[in-house]
This record gives sequence, structure tokens and C-alpha cells, in this order.
Amino acid sequence: MAQIRSADDVKVYKIQKFLGLNESPDGDTQLKMGEASEMRNWKVTTQNHLRVRPGYRTVEKFDGPVRGMWSGFVGGEQKTVCAAAGGVWDLTETPARRIGDIWDDMTSFFGFGNKLYILNGHEYLVWDGDGYVDTVDGYVPLVTTAIAPGGGGTTVENANRLTGRRRVRFSADGEATEFQLPESGVLYVDRVLFGTEEAGTGWIADTEKGTVTFDTPPEAGNSNVEVWYAIANTRRSEVEAMRFSEQFNGAADTRVFLYGDGSAKAIYCGVTEDGTASAEYFPDLYEVLVGSENAPITGMIKYYDRLMSYKPDGGAYSTRYEVTTLADGTVIPGFQTVSINKEIGNTAPGQVKLVKNVPRTLFGGNLYDWVYANYTTRDERNAKLISQRIQNTLAEADPSKVFCYDDDRKQEYFLFFGDEKGTALVHNYQVDVWYSYTGLPVKAACKLGDEVLFGLEDGRVVRFSEDYPNDDGQAIDAFFASGNMSFDKDYMRKHSSVIWVSMQPTSNANLLVTARSDRRSDYMDKVISQNLSTFWNADFGNWSFLTNRTPQMERLKLKVKKFVYYQLILKSNYRASDATVLAVDMRVRHTGYVK
Repeated sequence: MAQIRSADDVKVYKIQKFLGLNESPDGDTQLKMGEASEMRNWKVTTQNHLRVRPGYRTVEKFDGPVRGMWSGFVGGEQKTVCAAAGGVWDLTETPARRIGDIWDDMTSFFGFGNKLYILNGHEYLVWDGDGYVDTVDGYVPLVTTAIAPGGGGTTVENANRLTGRRRVRFSADGEATEFQLPESGVLYVDRVLFGTEEAGTGWIADTEKGTVTFDTPPEAGNSNVEVWYAIANTRRSEVEAMRFSEQFNGAADTRVFLYGDGSAKAIYCGVTEDGTASAEYFPDLYEVLVGSENAPITGMIKYYDRLMSYKPDGGAYSTRYEVTTLADGTVIPGFQTVSINKEIGNTAPGQVKLVKNVPRTLFGGNLYDWVYANYTTRDERNAKLISQRIQNTLAEADPSKVFCYDDDRKQEYFLFFGDEKGTALVHNYQVDVWYSYTGLPVKAACKLGDEVLFGLEDGRVVRFSEDYPNDDGQAIDAFFASGNMSFDKDYMRKHSSVIWVSMQPTSNANLLVTARSDRRSDYMDKVISQNLSTFWNADFGNWSFLTNRTPQMERLKLKVKKFVYYQLILKSNYRASDATVLAVDMRVRHTGYVK
């Protein structure tokens, strides 16, 4: 018996996982179900649902841009600090307490030795967690010991770039009263000690000759007379010009490296007489030259027992710690640097981050993860390109303005553009999806417990949290557009009249659903509200008595006729909206061949 078949071919296509942004450079007809060709201010959750991005609330407001932020332990207490409006501020107190003045420029912080150190390219400051920020005076090194009254002795510590002050120890013979310093033409002699006891009188210094003369001969002894003096210091600016820091000493983080003065040189701290590394002691000659002097170091980061360095001319380098013995038997730290990649480096100063325990750099309008383990020889496979899906947007970023932040608790990597729109690209690396935000002119960031604080261009410090459905009362404009879907048959016309949208009821779950096609782009917006009855962030313009927290499915009638390509549009631009879209189903009927 003959069978009559309908020409209609009806099928329901499902988006059950949202896969983030994919800016296909040659068209968006091949995107996967759930990928977006356009997407702003939606985030993808770890369950691949679509949610309006978190909002923020201001916690502090300064008269100038926020220049840097830091959170950690100082003096045994948890502190949160920021630089803004020409000052350093302790945000732990309410209201924020100004703890010092600072050059109004981009600022970085690092904690070391239970203190907080501050770099901005102009000055080098320190804070002990109490009182006020102070200039780092610098450790006074013991340069020579066992000096006979007439001179000589054994070199112990190198001079400190931070200060012209230094110490020497003489071995008195019980007869001499005049002691010759290693240098003449000194600025002053300010301290004389016999053992640990300071001698305030009974001596006189001749700064031109570089001598100290005692009224009576000191008692004979071995390195029993210590003299503190100073010469003109011309190298402090080498430390103050640095902008960034990294801690490294082989397998440990017991030395501080400073870089970012616009040169290919990094300097590292020394170990003081008591055997402790100090961020206030940067000895002469303690420096590493990375690659050619023509291009500066733009990023350094510790990776296992290596220190990775990156440059903007296409260069990546690996430094390892080793001990070097000099000809006189002196043992000093040594750092051997080798090139591992001559093509790819980093162009965003100070913005190399460790993401999933892998260095990530911005270079040539692309993002790279340095994923391979061979960090001893040159290998171009070391760098893995990870930014193909957000290539168009990333190309608009100015590397000199970029600020990067890794929220490892939520496993989100942020790349803030520093532009007028407040653009940010976000990589949720737990599920490997990208999305973009706007309205976030972030210049600095730090953690505060389980939350994140952002410092903005206009001087606000804001708490960024999913508890807030707007930005200080301003609506978050969220937009999602799928790829141009042909529903498996790009040679046929289709008809769709029904969409099902599954949403999670929340306090302000408000959504607009529409479509675009190759026929029209002005289809009617369909409104969905799944608002729980609550007074928390209540929006009385969208009030509801819904109390059931179970996911809700909405059936929408949206007629799109005779199309070949179909784009699903999801929008949310309400003053308060925390919409979460769980899934979307589209009923599509194939009606005939394209003519």
C-alpha cells in the first residue's frame, strides 16, 4: 500500500550547554550550538549556563584614578591597600586611612619579610602594617672586615644601590689611634662601635682623608672596631626606576627580582650579614641581563624552579639558580639565562600571570599559554595559542593599557582593556569558555576573602559580586547572539514558531528573547520573568509572587518564516536582573529548497 508522507520535516534543536564567545573570522555559520557570535555582559557558569555578569557596589571613592591594589599579610595582620589620588590607603579601616603620600602613577606592591614594599617607577617605599609608609633607606652592608689600622682587610658584602652608607670593621692592635677607611672623600662618619657598644665621643673623622682618629688607642682585638660612613650614592635611581617584582631563588621564593625600568636588566636582592634575604639590599653587580639590550623586559614569573622572562620583540627566556665560586674562593649566587623562544614574548608590561600553574602572556594581539615542560632549550612548541575564539575583540586592545587579573578561586582570568567602554575579556578556564564584559574600566584588583575588589579609572574601589544585580544602580546591558544556525540544512528554507526557554527563578530573573534571520532583524521581543518573591534587591517594576525555586520552562511564540539562517538573541537590560538561562529549545520545520 502506498504511503503519503508529509513534506514537513519538524525537529526540535536544543541548546543545553552555553559555550561562550567564538568570533569566527570567516563567518559564524559553523559555530556549535551554544556558542555566541556576539556576547557581552553574560557569563558562563561552571555548569555551562548563561547568567548576567556580576555587578558591583562602591566601597571607597577617591579623587583620582586607582593606581594599584594589594591584599595580604603585613606585620602579622591581613591588610588591603591601594594607591590612589597621590596617596597610599589602608582599606582595612573604615573609612580608608591615608597611610602616606606617593607619586601618582601606576603602582605595584609585593610582600616580603613581613613588610609591604611599593614600586611606581619613581620611588621605593615600605610599610610595616602600622603607622605610615616610609622611604626605604636601605640596608647598610659590611663591605670590609679584619682591616688593619693602616688599611687592607677582607671584602664581605657588596655596596647597596639604595644607599651610600656602609660599614667596615678594623682589627685594632692596641697602639694605633688613626684608622684608614677603604675610601677617601667620604661625606660623613656617623657611628663608631667597640663590639656592640657605641662610642659617641673620643674620636674625630677627617672626611677628606677618610680617616678616623681616636683620643686613645682602642684595645687590640679581631674586627672589634666598627665604623659607619657614607659616600655619594649615584645608583639608588636604578632601584626606584623599577615598576614590577617577582620572587625567585631556584625552588624557593627567597629573593626579590625587580624589573620594568625600560631596560633589559633585572636586579635582585642580596642576603644580609645575618643570612636573611632583604628587599632593602640590592648589591652592586647583582643583576641579570635578559637577551638583547635593545628591548626591555616586560614580564617575569616564577615557574617551578625556573624564572621565566619575556620581551616585546619576541623573546622568552628561562633562568635557573646556581652557585658560582669566584677565583678567590668566594661563593656567590648565580643565575644562568637561556633563550627558549625567539618568536613569541610579551607586550603588556607586568601582566604575565600564572593561570592553572602555567604562564600566560599577551603578544602580537594573541594570548599564549607556555605549556610545555622543556625550559632548558629553545623549542617553538613552548607557546600554545589560546585566543582564537576572541581574536577580533582582543585585536582592539592596547597592550600598554592592559591590566590582567586571575581569580583562581572562581577560575576566571580577566583581561581589562583600559578603554572608554570598560571592555574586558574573561576566560573561565574551568570549562574553557570565553566571554566579554563592558562597563568595567578596571585599573587594579585584589582579593578580599572570597570576593574581588576592583579599582576603577574614576577613583572608585568596588566590590564585584553576584550579590549585586547592577553596577551601583545602573543596569547591566547583557546581550547574546548565537551563530547563524542553518539547522543542519543550509540548502533548505525553514519555519520556526515556538521556542522553549528554561530559566532558574531568582530575585530578578528578567529576560528578553528574540531572533534575527537572513530575512529580517526586527522580530518582536518576548519577555520572560521568573522572579522569586523576595525583598532582597526587589524590583517592583517586575514584582512576582513566585516562590518555587525549581527551574521553570517558558513556551514562547516567535514566528520566523522562510529563513535559511537563524540567530537566537537573548537580552537583559533591566535595572536589576540576575537572569540565569539553563537551556533553549527551538522547534524548526524545513519547508523546501532554497531557490
